[in-house]
Amino acid sequence: MEREEMEGEEERRRKGIYCGYCTTGLEQCSIIELKSTFVNPNHQLMIFNSIEFQEAKEGQKETRRKEEEEDEELEGVIVFQLEWKEEKEWKQVKDQLKSLKTFQKISIFVGLSIGLNWNEKQQDSLQLIQSLASPSNLQFNWNHSISLWKSMINKDHIETFRVACNRKFGTVLNKTRSTQLPTFPIPDEDIITNAKEVCVRKPRTICHLRHNFKSVEAAGALGESLINRFHWKVDLKNASLVVELYILDSNALISLSAFELDQRNRGPSIKENFSPLTALNPSTSAALVLLALQCCKNNEANDQSSSKVILDPCCGIGTICIEGEQSFPFMHQFMGSDMNENCILQARANAAHSDSAHVEFFVANGRSLPFRENTFDIIISDLPFGHRVGSHKTNQKLYPRLLRQSARTLKIDGRAFFLTADFHLLFQCYKQFNSSVGLHLIHSQLVSIGGIACQIVVFQKTGPYKLAH
Repeated sequence: MEREEMEGEEERRRKGIYCGYCTTGLEQCSIIELKSTFVNPNHQLMIFNSIEFQEAKEGQKETRRKEEEEDEELEGVIVFQLEWKEEKEWKQVKDQLKSLKTFQKISIFVGLSIGLNWNEKQQDSLQLIQSLASPSNLQFNWNHSISLWKSMINKDHIETFRVACNRKFGTVLNKTRSTQLPTFPIPDEDIITNAKEVCVRKPRTICHLRHNFKSVEAAGALGESLINRFHWKVDLKNASLVVELYILDSNALISLSAFELDQRNRGPSIKENFSPLTALNPSTSAALVLLALQCCKNNEANDQSSSKVILDPCCGIGTICIEGEQSFPFMHQFMGSDMNENCILQARANAAHSDSAHVEFFVANGRSLPFRENTFDIIISDLPFGHRVGSHKTNQKLYPRLLRQSARTLKIDGRAFFLTADFHLLFQCYKQFNSSVGLHLIHSQLVSIGGIACQIVVFQKTGPYKLAH
Protein backbone atom coordinates (compact mmCIF):
# COMPACT_ATOMS: atom_id res chain seq x y z
CA MET A 1 0.00 0.00 0.00
CA GLU A 2 2.79 2.41 0.91
CA ARG A 3 4.60 1.54 -2.29
CA GLU A 4 1.50 2.36 -4.34
CA GLU A 5 1.17 5.70 -2.54
CA MET A 6 4.85 6.51 -3.25
CA GLU A 7 4.46 5.59 -6.92
CA GLY A 8 1.32 7.73 -7.09
CA GLU A 9 3.17 10.66 -5.53
CA GLU A 10 6.05 10.25 -7.99
CA GLU A 11 3.61 10.19 -10.89
CA ARG A 12 2.05 13.42 -9.70
CA ARG A 13 5.43 15.12 -9.47
CA ARG A 14 6.00 14.48 -13.13
CA LYS A 15 3.41 17.07 -14.03
CA GLY A 16 2.99 20.56 -12.80
CA ILE A 17 0.57 23.40 -13.46
CA TYR A 18 2.17 26.80 -13.04
CA CYS A 19 1.05 30.41 -12.90
CA GLY A 20 3.23 32.88 -14.73
CA TYR A 21 2.54 36.46 -13.65
CA CYS A 22 3.23 38.97 -16.41
CA THR A 23 2.28 42.44 -17.64
CA THR A 24 -1.43 42.81 -18.28
CA GLY A 25 -1.93 43.28 -22.01
CA LEU A 26 1.38 41.63 -22.99
CA GLU A 27 0.42 38.05 -22.20
CA GLN A 28 0.91 36.96 -25.81
CA CYS A 29 4.59 37.91 -25.57
CA SER A 30 4.96 35.65 -22.55
CA ILE A 31 3.22 32.83 -24.41
CA ILE A 32 5.71 33.25 -27.27
CA GLU A 33 8.54 32.96 -24.75
CA LEU A 34 6.99 29.80 -23.30
CA LYS A 35 6.85 28.26 -26.77
CA SER A 36 10.50 29.04 -27.43
CA THR A 37 11.68 27.87 -23.98
CA PHE A 38 9.81 24.60 -23.53
CA VAL A 39 9.09 21.78 -25.95
CA ASN A 40 5.34 21.82 -26.59
CA PRO A 41 4.23 23.36 -23.29
CA ASN A 42 0.52 23.09 -22.64
CA HIS A 43 0.27 26.87 -22.62
CA GLN A 44 -2.48 29.45 -22.93
CA LEU A 45 -4.78 27.30 -20.87
CA MET A 46 -6.11 30.39 -19.20
CA ILE A 47 -5.44 34.11 -19.07
CA PHE A 48 -6.66 35.68 -15.85
CA ASN A 49 -6.19 39.44 -15.78
CA SER A 50 -7.75 42.85 -15.50
CA ILE A 51 -7.21 46.19 -17.21
CA GLU A 52 -8.67 49.25 -15.56
CA PHE A 53 -8.96 51.86 -18.29
CA GLN A 54 -8.67 55.45 -17.10
CA GLU A 55 -7.76 58.44 -19.18
CA ALA A 56 -4.97 60.64 -17.90
CA LYS A 57 -6.14 64.22 -17.52
CA GLU A 58 -3.88 67.21 -17.68
CA GLY A 59 -2.38 67.97 -14.29
CA GLN A 60 -3.52 64.64 -12.86
CA LYS A 61 -0.64 62.95 -11.06
CA GLU A 62 -2.30 59.57 -10.49
CA THR A 63 -4.85 57.74 -12.60
CA ARG A 64 -5.77 55.08 -10.10
CA ARG A 65 -9.48 54.95 -9.37
CA LYS A 66 -10.29 56.09 -5.87
CA GLU A 67 -12.89 53.96 -4.15
CA GLU A 68 -14.08 53.80 -0.59
CA GLU A 69 -12.53 50.35 -0.50
CA GLU A 70 -9.08 49.36 -1.68
CA ASP A 71 -8.77 47.99 -5.20
CA GLU A 72 -5.46 46.62 -6.44
CA GLU A 73 -3.86 46.09 -9.80
CA LEU A 74 -3.86 42.47 -10.93
CA GLU A 75 -1.07 41.20 -13.13
CA GLY A 76 -1.86 39.10 -16.15
CA VAL A 77 -1.68 35.43 -15.23
CA ILE A 78 -0.90 32.63 -17.67
CA VAL A 79 -1.56 29.11 -16.46
CA PHE A 80 0.48 26.41 -18.18
CA GLN A 81 1.43 22.79 -17.65
CA LEU A 82 4.87 21.19 -17.92
CA GLU A 83 5.83 17.53 -17.80
CA TRP A 84 9.05 15.66 -17.09
CA LYS A 85 10.11 12.03 -16.74
CA GLU A 86 13.43 11.94 -14.91
CA GLU A 87 15.15 13.89 -12.17
CA LYS A 88 17.54 15.38 -14.71
CA GLU A 89 14.63 16.75 -16.73
CA TRP A 90 13.04 18.13 -13.56
CA LYS A 91 16.18 20.12 -12.78
CA GLN A 92 16.18 21.43 -16.34
CA VAL A 93 12.54 22.50 -15.99
CA LYS A 94 13.38 24.50 -12.85
CA ASP A 95 16.34 26.18 -14.54
CA GLN A 96 14.21 27.05 -17.57
CA LEU A 97 11.48 28.53 -15.37
CA LYS A 98 14.06 30.70 -13.63
CA SER A 99 15.40 31.89 -17.00
CA LEU A 100 12.07 33.32 -18.23
CA LYS A 101 12.38 37.04 -18.98
CA THR A 102 8.83 38.27 -19.59
CA PHE A 103 7.41 36.97 -16.30
CA GLN A 104 7.51 38.84 -13.02
CA LYS A 105 7.25 35.62 -11.01
CA ILE A 106 6.41 31.93 -11.31
CA SER A 107 4.05 30.23 -8.89
CA ILE A 108 2.49 26.82 -8.38
CA PHE A 109 -1.15 26.71 -9.46
CA VAL A 110 -3.44 25.44 -6.67
CA GLY A 111 -6.86 25.99 -8.19
CA LEU A 112 -9.47 28.31 -9.63
CA SER A 113 -13.10 28.86 -8.73
CA ILE A 114 -15.39 30.54 -11.25
CA GLY A 115 -18.64 32.34 -10.41
CA LEU A 116 -18.40 32.67 -6.65
CA ASN A 117 -21.64 34.05 -5.23
CA TRP A 118 -20.66 36.87 -2.90
CA ASN A 119 -23.44 37.28 -0.35
CA GLU A 120 -24.71 40.52 1.04
CA LYS A 121 -23.41 39.58 4.47
CA GLN A 122 -19.65 39.96 4.79
CA GLN A 123 -19.42 36.96 7.08
CA ASP A 124 -20.95 34.70 4.43
CA SER A 125 -18.50 35.94 1.79
CA LEU A 126 -15.52 35.33 4.07
CA GLN A 127 -16.78 31.84 4.86
CA LEU A 128 -16.90 31.24 1.12
CA ILE A 129 -13.23 32.23 0.92
CA GLN A 130 -12.42 29.93 3.81
CA SER A 131 -14.00 27.05 1.91
CA LEU A 132 -11.32 27.41 -0.80
CA ALA A 133 -8.89 25.64 1.57
CA SER A 134 -11.33 22.94 2.62
CA PRO A 135 -10.40 19.29 1.85
CA SER A 136 -13.90 18.85 0.42
CA ASN A 137 -13.30 21.56 -2.22
CA LEU A 138 -11.98 19.46 -5.11
CA GLN A 139 -11.27 22.52 -7.29
CA PHE A 140 -8.17 23.25 -5.22
CA ASN A 141 -5.53 20.52 -5.00
CA TRP A 142 -3.53 21.74 -2.03
CA ASN A 143 -1.64 18.54 -1.26
CA HIS A 144 -0.15 18.10 -4.71
CA SER A 145 0.63 21.82 -5.10
CA ILE A 146 2.41 21.92 -1.75
CA SER A 147 4.39 18.80 -2.67
CA LEU A 148 5.46 20.37 -5.96
CA TRP A 149 6.36 23.63 -4.22
CA LYS A 150 8.60 21.79 -1.74
CA SER A 151 10.34 20.05 -4.60
CA MET A 152 10.92 23.34 -6.45
CA ILE A 153 12.18 25.23 -3.39
CA ASN A 154 14.06 22.24 -1.94
CA LYS A 155 12.23 22.35 1.39
CA ASP A 156 11.11 19.34 3.40
CA HIS A 157 8.44 21.14 5.39
CA ILE A 158 6.69 24.48 5.74
CA GLU A 159 7.28 26.37 8.97
CA THR A 160 5.62 29.71 8.36
CA PHE A 161 3.32 31.25 5.77
CA ARG A 162 1.34 34.33 4.88
CA VAL A 163 -1.49 35.06 2.46
CA ALA A 164 -1.14 37.89 -0.08
CA CYS A 165 -4.47 38.95 -1.55
CA ASN A 166 -5.09 41.17 -4.58
CA ARG A 167 -8.58 41.76 -5.88
CA LYS A 168 -10.54 43.82 -8.38
CA PHE A 169 -14.19 44.22 -9.22
CA GLY A 170 -16.36 46.03 -11.73
CA THR A 171 -14.57 44.86 -14.88
CA VAL A 172 -15.81 43.83 -18.29
CA LEU A 173 -15.05 40.29 -19.37
CA ASN A 174 -14.47 40.41 -23.11
CA LYS A 175 -12.93 38.08 -25.72
CA THR A 176 -13.65 35.18 -23.41
CA ARG A 177 -11.83 31.97 -24.13
CA SER A 178 -13.58 28.72 -23.34
CA THR A 179 -10.76 26.50 -22.19
CA GLN A 180 -10.31 23.38 -20.13
CA LEU A 181 -7.39 22.95 -17.80
CA PRO A 182 -5.76 19.53 -17.60
CA THR A 183 -6.21 17.30 -14.60
CA PHE A 184 -3.55 15.38 -12.76
CA PRO A 185 -3.79 11.58 -12.77
CA ILE A 186 -5.41 11.49 -9.35
CA PRO A 187 -8.50 9.22 -9.31
CA ASP A 188 -10.52 11.13 -6.72
CA GLU A 189 -9.66 14.75 -7.57
CA ASP A 190 -10.21 17.00 -10.58
CA ILE A 191 -8.21 20.20 -10.51
CA ILE A 192 -10.26 22.39 -12.81
CA THR A 193 -12.93 21.87 -15.42
CA ASN A 194 -14.15 24.40 -17.93
CA ALA A 195 -12.44 27.56 -16.74
CA LYS A 196 -14.36 30.13 -18.75
CA GLU A 197 -14.64 33.87 -19.20
CA VAL A 198 -11.46 34.94 -17.51
CA CYS A 199 -9.81 37.11 -20.16
CA VAL A 200 -10.25 40.88 -19.97
CA ARG A 201 -9.69 43.18 -22.91
CA LYS A 202 -12.32 45.94 -22.97
CA PRO A 203 -12.07 49.23 -21.08
CA ARG A 204 -13.45 49.12 -17.58
CA THR A 205 -17.09 49.99 -16.95
CA ILE A 206 -19.02 50.27 -13.73
CA CYS A 207 -20.56 46.97 -12.66
CA HIS A 208 -23.09 46.23 -9.93
CA LEU A 209 -20.86 43.44 -8.62
CA ARG A 210 -18.93 44.64 -5.57
CA HIS A 211 -16.89 42.93 -2.91
CA ASN A 212 -18.17 43.48 0.62
CA PHE A 213 -14.77 42.69 2.11
CA LYS A 214 -11.27 44.13 1.99
CA SER A 215 -8.20 42.31 0.75
CA VAL A 216 -6.74 42.02 4.23
CA GLU A 217 -9.99 40.44 5.43
CA ALA A 218 -10.00 37.95 2.56
CA ALA A 219 -6.36 37.07 3.30
CA GLY A 220 -7.22 36.57 6.96
CA ALA A 221 -10.14 34.29 6.16
CA LEU A 222 -8.07 32.05 3.87
CA GLY A 223 -5.17 32.10 6.32
CA GLU A 224 -7.38 30.96 9.19
CA SER A 225 -8.65 28.05 7.12
CA LEU A 226 -5.09 27.03 6.18
CA ILE A 227 -3.99 27.14 9.83
CA ASN A 228 -6.83 24.82 10.80
CA ARG A 229 -5.97 22.39 8.01
CA PHE A 230 -2.15 22.38 7.93
CA HIS A 231 -1.26 23.89 11.35
CA TRP A 232 1.21 26.37 9.85
CA LYS A 233 2.37 29.44 11.74
CA VAL A 234 1.83 32.96 10.40
CA ASP A 235 4.80 35.21 9.67
CA LEU A 236 3.97 38.45 7.86
CA LYS A 237 7.61 39.46 7.34
CA ASN A 238 9.73 36.37 6.67
CA ALA A 239 7.29 33.65 5.69
CA SER A 240 8.77 30.60 4.02
CA LEU A 241 5.60 30.19 1.90
CA VAL A 242 3.51 32.95 0.34
CA VAL A 243 0.00 31.89 -0.64
CA GLU A 244 -1.36 34.17 -3.38
CA LEU A 245 -5.09 34.81 -3.55
CA TYR A 246 -6.26 36.70 -6.66
CA ILE A 247 -9.91 37.69 -6.81
CA LEU A 248 -11.32 39.12 -10.03
CA ASP A 249 -15.02 39.91 -9.72
CA SER A 250 -16.58 36.53 -8.84
CA ASN A 251 -13.50 34.45 -9.72
CA ALA A 252 -10.76 33.36 -7.32
CA LEU A 253 -7.34 31.95 -8.22
CA ILE A 254 -4.86 30.59 -5.67
CA SER A 255 -1.17 29.91 -6.22
CA LEU A 256 1.99 29.32 -4.19
CA SER A 257 4.84 31.75 -4.90
CA ALA A 258 7.98 29.98 -6.13
CA PHE A 259 10.38 32.28 -8.04
CA GLU A 260 10.63 36.07 -8.12
CA LEU A 261 12.08 36.90 -11.53
CA ASP A 262 11.78 40.69 -11.74
CA GLN A 263 14.59 41.72 -9.37
CA ARG A 264 17.46 41.49 -11.81
CA ASN A 265 20.01 43.50 -13.78
CA ARG A 266 20.18 46.30 -11.23
CA GLY A 267 23.69 47.36 -10.31
CA PRO A 268 24.65 49.34 -7.20
CA SER A 269 23.68 53.00 -7.20
CA ILE A 270 26.30 55.21 -8.86
CA LYS A 271 25.63 58.05 -6.43
CA GLU A 272 24.39 58.26 -2.88
CA ASN A 273 20.68 59.13 -2.74
CA PHE A 274 20.35 58.65 -6.52
CA SER A 275 17.11 56.91 -7.33
CA PRO A 276 15.27 57.33 -10.64
CA LEU A 277 11.65 58.30 -10.13
CA THR A 278 10.45 55.83 -12.74
CA ALA A 279 11.98 52.72 -14.22
CA LEU A 280 10.12 50.18 -16.29
CA ASN A 281 10.33 46.76 -14.66
CA PRO A 282 12.52 44.14 -16.36
CA SER A 283 9.71 41.76 -17.36
CA THR A 284 7.72 44.48 -19.14
CA SER A 285 10.90 45.68 -20.85
CA ALA A 286 11.69 42.17 -22.07
CA ALA A 287 8.12 41.77 -23.33
CA LEU A 288 8.35 45.07 -25.23
CA VAL A 289 11.53 43.97 -26.99
CA LEU A 290 10.01 40.59 -27.81
CA LEU A 291 6.87 42.28 -29.16
CA ALA A 292 8.92 44.59 -31.38
CA LEU A 293 11.13 41.84 -32.78
CA GLN A 294 8.16 39.55 -33.35
CA CYS A 295 6.28 42.27 -35.24
CA CYS A 296 9.30 43.00 -37.41
CA LYS A 297 9.83 39.28 -38.01
CA ASN A 298 6.31 39.01 -39.34
CA ASN A 299 6.91 41.98 -41.63
CA GLU A 300 8.48 40.54 -44.78
CA ALA A 301 9.78 43.89 -45.99
CA ASN A 302 11.60 44.42 -42.70
CA ASP A 303 12.93 40.90 -42.31
CA GLN A 304 15.75 41.07 -44.81
CA SER A 305 18.39 40.84 -42.11
CA SER A 306 18.37 38.84 -38.88
CA SER A 307 20.37 41.44 -36.98
CA LYS A 308 18.72 44.74 -35.99
CA VAL A 309 20.05 48.05 -34.72
CA ILE A 310 17.72 49.14 -31.92
CA LEU A 311 17.52 52.49 -30.08
CA ASP A 312 15.79 53.60 -26.90
CA PRO A 313 15.90 57.44 -27.04
CA CYS A 314 14.52 57.83 -23.48
CA CYS A 315 16.40 54.92 -21.93
CA GLY A 316 16.60 56.11 -18.31
CA ILE A 317 18.67 53.53 -16.42
CA GLY A 318 18.79 51.28 -19.49
CA THR A 319 16.33 48.51 -18.61
CA ILE A 320 14.88 48.01 -22.11
CA CYS A 321 18.30 47.78 -23.78
CA ILE A 322 19.74 45.51 -21.11
CA GLU A 323 16.75 43.17 -21.16
CA GLY A 324 16.94 43.07 -24.95
CA GLU A 325 20.61 42.14 -24.85
CA GLN A 326 19.96 39.51 -22.15
CA SER A 327 17.08 37.98 -24.11
CA PHE A 328 18.86 38.02 -27.48
CA PRO A 329 22.61 37.98 -26.78
CA PHE A 330 24.91 38.83 -29.69
CA MET A 331 21.93 38.91 -32.10
CA HIS A 332 21.09 42.63 -32.14
CA GLN A 333 22.81 45.94 -31.39
CA PHE A 334 21.03 47.84 -28.58
CA MET A 335 21.72 51.52 -27.99
CA GLY A 336 20.22 53.89 -25.42
CA SER A 337 20.25 57.64 -24.96
CA ASP A 338 18.92 59.99 -22.31
CA MET A 339 19.40 63.64 -21.47
CA ASN A 340 20.00 62.85 -17.78
CA GLU A 341 23.71 62.14 -17.30
CA ASN A 342 23.16 60.36 -13.97
CA CYS A 343 20.69 57.99 -15.61
CA ILE A 344 23.24 57.15 -18.32
CA LEU A 345 25.93 56.52 -15.71
CA GLN A 346 23.53 54.21 -13.85
CA ALA A 347 22.57 52.50 -17.12
CA ARG A 348 26.23 51.74 -17.81
CA ALA A 349 26.64 50.43 -14.26
CA ASN A 350 23.58 48.22 -14.68
CA ALA A 351 24.91 46.91 -18.00
CA ALA A 352 28.25 46.05 -16.40
CA HIS A 353 26.48 44.40 -13.47
CA SER A 354 24.45 42.19 -15.83
CA ASP A 355 27.38 41.43 -18.19
CA SER A 356 25.65 43.24 -21.07
CA ALA A 357 28.89 44.44 -22.63
CA HIS A 358 27.48 45.03 -26.11
CA VAL A 359 24.94 47.68 -25.06
CA GLU A 360 25.95 51.28 -25.68
CA PHE A 361 24.59 54.33 -23.83
CA PHE A 362 24.88 58.02 -24.76
CA VAL A 363 23.90 61.33 -23.18
CA ALA A 364 21.55 62.88 -25.72
CA ASN A 365 18.31 64.84 -25.88
CA GLY A 366 15.42 62.98 -27.52
CA ARG A 367 14.33 66.24 -29.16
CA SER A 368 17.55 66.37 -31.16
CA LEU A 369 19.18 62.97 -31.52
CA PRO A 370 22.86 62.97 -32.63
CA PHE A 371 22.42 60.14 -35.12
CA ARG A 372 22.35 60.11 -38.90
CA GLU A 373 19.26 59.53 -40.97
CA ASN A 374 18.19 55.95 -41.67
CA THR A 375 20.29 54.49 -38.85
CA PHE A 376 17.94 52.29 -36.82
CA ASP A 377 15.77 49.32 -37.67
CA ILE A 378 13.68 49.61 -34.50
CA ILE A 379 13.02 52.27 -31.87
CA ILE A 380 11.58 51.15 -28.53
CA SER A 381 10.94 53.55 -25.68
CA ASP A 382 9.03 54.00 -22.45
CA LEU A 383 8.05 57.66 -22.85
CA PRO A 384 7.51 59.98 -19.86
CA PHE A 385 3.92 59.57 -18.69
CA GLY A 386 3.77 63.11 -17.33
CA HIS A 387 2.91 61.90 -13.81
CA ARG A 388 6.00 61.34 -11.68
CA VAL A 389 8.39 62.68 -14.31
CA GLY A 390 7.54 65.84 -16.21
CA SER A 391 3.98 66.82 -16.99
CA HIS A 392 1.51 66.89 -19.84
CA LYS A 393 2.86 70.35 -20.66
CA THR A 394 6.46 69.15 -20.97
CA ASN A 395 5.25 66.17 -23.03
CA GLN A 396 3.65 68.65 -25.45
CA LYS A 397 7.16 69.84 -26.25
CA LEU A 398 8.84 66.45 -26.20
CA TYR A 399 6.45 64.18 -28.12
CA PRO A 400 6.24 66.00 -31.48
CA ARG A 401 10.02 66.51 -31.66
CA LEU A 402 10.69 62.91 -30.64
CA LEU A 403 8.34 61.71 -33.38
CA ARG A 404 10.23 63.75 -35.94
CA GLN A 405 13.58 62.49 -34.69
CA SER A 406 12.29 58.92 -34.83
CA ALA A 407 11.14 59.43 -38.42
CA ARG A 408 14.53 60.90 -39.33
CA THR A 409 16.69 58.20 -37.75
CA LEU A 410 14.56 55.16 -38.66
CA LYS A 411 15.31 53.20 -41.81
CA ILE A 412 12.59 52.80 -44.43
CA ASP A 413 10.14 50.14 -43.14
CA GLY A 414 11.62 50.58 -39.66
CA ARG A 415 9.22 50.67 -36.73
CA ALA A 416 8.90 52.68 -33.54
CA PHE A 417 7.24 51.23 -30.42
CA PHE A 418 6.24 53.81 -27.82
CA LEU A 419 4.77 52.98 -24.41
CA THR A 420 2.92 55.90 -22.83
CA ALA A 421 0.00 56.86 -20.63
CA ASP A 422 -0.25 60.20 -22.44
CA PHE A 423 -1.27 58.44 -25.64
CA HIS A 424 -3.96 60.97 -26.58
CA LEU A 425 -1.19 63.55 -26.97
CA LEU A 426 0.87 61.13 -29.05
CA PHE A 427 -2.08 60.52 -31.36
CA GLN A 428 -2.65 64.29 -31.66
CA CYS A 429 0.99 64.86 -32.63
CA TYR A 430 0.74 62.18 -35.28
CA LYS A 431 -2.44 63.69 -36.74
CA GLN A 432 -0.83 67.12 -36.91
CA PHE A 433 2.00 65.71 -39.02
CA ASN A 434 -0.53 64.03 -41.33
CA SER A 435 2.16 61.49 -42.36
CA SER A 436 4.33 64.36 -43.61
CA VAL A 437 7.35 62.99 -41.72
CA GLY A 438 7.02 59.56 -43.30
CA LEU A 439 5.56 57.76 -40.29
CA HIS A 440 2.38 55.70 -40.48
CA LEU A 441 0.38 54.56 -37.43
CA ILE A 442 -0.10 50.80 -37.76
CA HIS A 443 -1.08 49.51 -34.31
CA SER A 444 -1.95 50.44 -30.74
CA GLN A 445 -2.37 48.09 -27.81
CA LEU A 446 -3.78 48.65 -24.34
CA VAL A 447 -1.60 47.57 -21.41
CA SER A 448 -1.62 48.22 -17.70
CA ILE A 449 1.53 49.50 -15.98
CA GLY A 450 1.23 49.67 -12.22
CA GLY A 451 -2.53 50.20 -12.45
CA ILE A 452 -2.19 52.98 -15.03
CA ALA A 453 -3.83 52.40 -18.40
CA CYS A 454 -1.25 52.85 -21.15
CA GLN A 455 -0.92 52.25 -24.86
CA ILE A 456 1.85 50.70 -26.89
CA VAL A 457 1.69 52.78 -30.08
CA VAL A 458 3.46 51.43 -33.15
CA PHE A 459 4.57 53.55 -36.11
CA GLN A 460 6.19 52.40 -39.34
CA LYS A 461 8.35 54.54 -41.58
CA THR A 462 6.81 54.19 -45.02
CA GLY A 463 8.51 57.05 -46.83
CA PRO A 464 11.44 59.47 -46.71
CA TYR A 465 11.70 61.92 -43.86
CA LYS A 466 10.70 65.46 -44.74
CA LEU A 467 12.12 68.48 -42.98
CA ALA A 468 9.69 70.70 -41.09
CA HIS A 469 8.93 73.98 -42.80
